[in-house]
Amino acid sequence: MGLSNSLIIDKSMELKVGDSASITQKATTMLVEKYGQVSGDYNPVHFDDQYAKTLGFDGRMMHGLFCMGMISYLVGTVMPGQGAIFIDEEVRYVRPVYIDDEITATVRILSVNSEKKRLEVGFICKNQCDLVVMQGKTRVLCKLV
Repeated sequence: MGLSNSLIIDKSMELKVGDSASITQKATTMLVEKYGQVSGDYNPVHFDDQYAKTLGFDGRMMHGLFCMGMISYLVGTVMPGQGAIFIDEEVRYVRPVYIDDEITATVRILSVNSEKKRLEVGFICKNQCDLVVMQGKTRVLCKLV
């Protein structure tokens, strides 16, 4: 998948507030094409540089779900990991992700409710210039808590 993990959580560890995990992935032409195929979203802002520039952007950009896919990977595979289910999300797209941007996604546990088996997880995605491109939080059902 082309992801580089900075942290893999030991599943025997107790998840606690402040725990975090990150991955980095490059936005590529191949990925934007795959997102278009999977989602059916062929908006020319993703596929045509000239069109995107007429709208005031620097060029064509990735689908917003590119960053959310990285968050889903972290929550569902790394921390808390298998069996984690998104309950709801608050997402803010701050700036576009352009082809060839390198995006680092980070998730951090904000709260743990062991009784309800739920976590609140904050997330942020930054580009190679350390500029925020997306941020938000999600509540996650997690039987590991």
